[in-house]
Amino acid sequence: MSGPVPATWSHVATADGETLRAWVAGPAAGPPVLLMSGAASDARSWRLVVPELCGGGGRVVPALPAVECPYAASPSLAADHRVAGYDQRGTGGSSGTAPPDSSALAAEHALAVARALLGTPFHLVGHSLGGMAALRLALGHPDCVLSLVLISTSAGGPALTLPDDAWLATLGGSPGMDQREQARLNLALSMGPGFPERHPELFSHLVDEMVAAPPPPAESAAAQASTFLTHDVTAELDQLRVPTLVICGTEDRVMRPPNSRYLAGHVPGAELVEIEGAGHALDLEAPRQLRDAIARHVTRVEAARRPVAG
Repeated sequence: MSGPVPATWSHVATADGETLRAWVAGPAAGPPVLLMSGAASDARSWRLVVPELCGGGGRVVPALPAVECPYAASPSLAADHRVAGYDQRGTGGSSGTAPPDSSALAAEHALAVARALLGTPFHLVGHSLGGMAALRLALGHPDCVLSLVLISTSAGGPALTLPDDAWLATLGGSPGMDQREQARLNLALSMGPGFPERHPELFSHLVDEMVAAPPPPAESAAAQASTFLTHDVTAELDQLRVPTLVICGTEDRVMRPPNSRYLAGHVPGAELVEIEGAGHALDLEAPRQLRDAIARHVTRVEAARRPVAG
């Protein structure tokens, strides 16, 4: 039996002159789904949800260790859906040196990718700062969005619950700690308790990638902070009229659970799914649960859109 067909890669030009490396996978007739990663993330962040990102000639996304393959979502989200994603500006193979510095700009970049690879309308999935951009896109272009999945994110403004103190303390680094130990600490704080011990080889591989990556420029952190601090859609949430699923980990230290609970309580008809014991990096920590939740949501929305026979 043949395995998943590798993702197809291309570049998408944006209205503001950027060039974003993007990918698409899955059957052309499948429901269209755009995945938006966090502000400083590239395509690797979805590779456990869409394992097709790890295959193919001229591989541009490193494969995971073979021992960890069973941990990935199987079947892939792209088995039945037409799924697209991209490297944020300033990451991976995209242009620029820093990610977007506002959720509005990130939303426009995402829409450019969706129009080029999926067409409109499409289902929209956003994680973390990508979720903030997803909210802004859905509010600004309601005719383009069939449904929303908001993962570990926030409405911002007065509804923003700040990260916990332990995570905030890592932002400036820890004096005297070597690079690998700093990476281990940062990654562990993005996961739920005990994840490094339950999945030591995967965790070690992810730490290796962090250590091997070139350090981000100062403007990268500044751009992320700008998005985080200026995003505020609290007054507009009641305008959302698309089916919305909100997902969070109960042990998220970065976008803590009250952020997701606020969204679920203020977006009309929104559903909340909390993954017990999981942290912020659900795309890496709970790929199967994430895939299942997204697929169920999209299936319900697609079924509701079909005309009733008779």
